[in-house]
Amino acid sequence: MAQAVPVRVRRSAPYLARKHAAKSLTIRPVIGGHALIESSDAASPPLLSTDNSLIFSDGIWVDANTDTGLDYSDGESQERELRRILSDAPDRRWDAAGLARNHNDWALEYHLSPVRANILRGLALKNRKTVLEVGAGCGAITRYLGDQGFRVDAVEGSTERARLAALRCQGLDDVSLVRANINDLTLPAATYDLVLFVGVLEYAARFWGDDSSAETAVKKMLSQAVASLTPGGVILVAIENRIGAKYLCGFSEDHLGRPWAGVAGYPTFLGGDAGIRTFDSKQWVNMLESMALKHRFFYPLPDYKLPQALISEDASRAPGALAVADRFGPVSRSGSTNGTAPVRLQQAAFHDARLDEYVTDSFGIVIGAASDVVEEVLAHQWVVFDQPWVGQSQGLCLEVGEQMPRAFAGESRQEPLRSLPSGEPLLRFWLRYAAATPDQEGLTQLIGAHYRQVRDQGLTHDAGSLLVDCDGWLLSESFPWPDDLSFSQLSDCASWLEDALDRFLAYAGADLSFFPALKGLDNPAVLAKQVLEAVKDNDQLPREGGEEARSPYIGAEFSAINLTHVAIYWAGIGEEFSEERCKSKPCRLEGRQRVQVALRQAGERIARLRFDPSNHSPRFLPNQLVLEVLTIYSEETESEIDLLQAFSVSESDSNDLQITRENDQIQLQILGADPWLAFDLGSLGGELISHPARVEAVMHWIA
Repeated sequence: MAQAVPVRVRRSAPYLARKHAAKSLTIRPVIGGHALIESSDAASPPLLSTDNSLIFSDGIWVDANTDTGLDYSDGESQERELRRILSDAPDRRWDAAGLARNHNDWALEYHLSPVRANILRGLALKNRKTVLEVGAGCGAITRYLGDQGFRVDAVEGSTERARLAALRCQGLDDVSLVRANINDLTLPAATYDLVLFVGVLEYAARFWGDDSSAETAVKKMLSQAVASLTPGGVILVAIENRIGAKYLCGFSEDHLGRPWAGVAGYPTFLGGDAGIRTFDSKQWVNMLESMALKHRFFYPLPDYKLPQALISEDASRAPGALAVADRFGPVSRSGSTNGTAPVRLQQAAFHDARLDEYVTDSFGIVIGAASDVVEEVLAHQWVVFDQPWVGQSQGLCLEVGEQMPRAFAGESRQEPLRSLPSGEPLLRFWLRYAAATPDQEGLTQLIGAHYRQVRDQGLTHDAGSLLVDCDGWLLSESFPWPDDLSFSQLSDCASWLEDALDRFLAYAGADLSFFPALKGLDNPAVLAKQVLEAVKDNDQLPREGGEEARSPYIGAEFSAINLTHVAIYWAGIGEEFSEERCKSKPCRLEGRQRVQVALRQAGERIARLRFDPSNHSPRFLPNQLVLEVLTIYSEETESEIDLLQAFSVSESDSNDLQITRENDQIQLQILGADPWLAFDLGSLGGELISHPARVEAVMHWIA
């Protein structure tokens, strides 16, 4: 490689628009005292070259006036693993399914997940062309911008992170990675349509380089960015809220790993300061108004790091906004979630008191010189994002000025759907009632009343989609969640109850420990039994198969009942299958049946999975089935393993089954009373699944 020398590129230089293919540096004639370098590996000279001396070396542009990068890192081991993953990846696009999988490490998840890009996907940015990204990290958002055709100058202070971002963006001619402290660069005037500070301004005081306060450092950085904007340009800030709901409930501060530090205002003494500051909404308003800047907030959910939805600041009372806000509860990004208060309950109370804008866990802020410029960027009242890499091809959104939602699919505008039902999410209502009930019997009676309504009216939509009216009665119309991984309709009311209680304990389980009457309530099977007994006592609900102590839905021993149970067993590394780690669901022994089993029990990662298609004796027909789908998902990381795709008959571990494979389906002949099929997840691509998880199975019983 030729020796790297400083380069100052004039914007009128004729080779600026050229496509470069050589993997070397070519020294060109000196202009204005600086040797020009024509580069490399699809590396367009950044727009920043206009006013800065930059060197191109090892795939990145480097500030010639700074010898080394900024000293911060997630750790050498994580960076080595990131380099390995990106080097081996055949597809590095922003939404590549191979990079979206579960990495079982927060740093890897943060730097690779396509969910990162959602912070931009809900905004109207299609008329903008040039972007300055400050703090590019390892390039997750940079890659999204490049894939969408933006001309990007991505500035990253860490040398290794900048190189990883360049690797992620390899092949994108219009993306330039610059290793520099943004505060040491001169930003070209009136150049960028969009300037991004995503997860950056909390470090402003640390990297500004003088004794400025955090607020002063932020204002200086914003002033530089404003001067670099084109007349219609905007700035996007994404940052944590100093007094977010999770922090007010005792969650650890995301950066410092300690509770209360931000709520206390980050007090310091004798220089003991990490240089990190986040701000509340009032502090942001004061800073921006003092700079005569226009702004609008939006709220990424659950936070800006991995946003699955967003709500604009004026949309908390828009149709569907309550359901969206309640769907995505607070998450900890610093380890333990041992809060000191019921965070879900308080989140509901804050919303009801219209305090969302003050206690949301993260802010998105659109900033510009004029109100109309800022307003046009926020085109949605709320968005629930699609996730095609896990099979959810469309999301859901409500556009500004509309009352009916549309499917969300990137920038393509969809036709309006039916109107949204207006009500409170059922699980939220159960939680509020649970907090106020004097004993467990009160909650049991409430759930029993809804169970009877489900049974009597056939409202077997999943509990996460059901709403209640102001009197607490179930609405007949459910919320149209787009998540293809949640089945909108359960097969019968017994399945509905088990699924509903699973969902409720996953939704509210941490909160229930704070309620004296409900401490220790963590077993959905126990609660389901109590609910069924209460219903039986109140209206003499008939029970198939008599009054035996076992479940009335086991039933295959009785020829009049055409039901069985599908069971899922799971085990950690080096563990055996056991009844303690088993969940089952009732299933009809006819036609095509779909079953979803939630594995809620906490524990280590799941290394092995066992599928039991039926617990019935083979003397009862049918005893043949086609297994069409068998997939396990991790709900926290949204990763999945398609067990059938990687299945090998010759290497299978099974019992009482004759197995044949045809295309992507497996045919099972049941030969005995204990049929099962086991999978070693570690051998199916080497990835394990984390709790909580769920398993989806689709079976076609052959008569």
